[in-house]
Amino acid sequence: MGAATVDTISNKRLVLGLGTSTQPLIEDFHGDKFERPLKRMKECVEIIRLILSGKTVNYSGEIFH
Repeated sequence: MGAATVDTISNKRLVLGLGTSTQPLIEDFHGDKFERPLKRMKECVEIIRLILSGKTVNYSGEIFH
């Protein structure tokens, strides 16, 4: 991941901002329903943490499978 690389070369000074996006972007551009944005964000953070742990990721959540 690019953010992990920047964090490494910056001596752990990267602050990564994440957000739930907006309803028009999710629905009109991506064609997905803008339902449960906080649950979607929670699962995204869980997945990112798993990826950054270096382990093999096999994730099955309510939103992401």
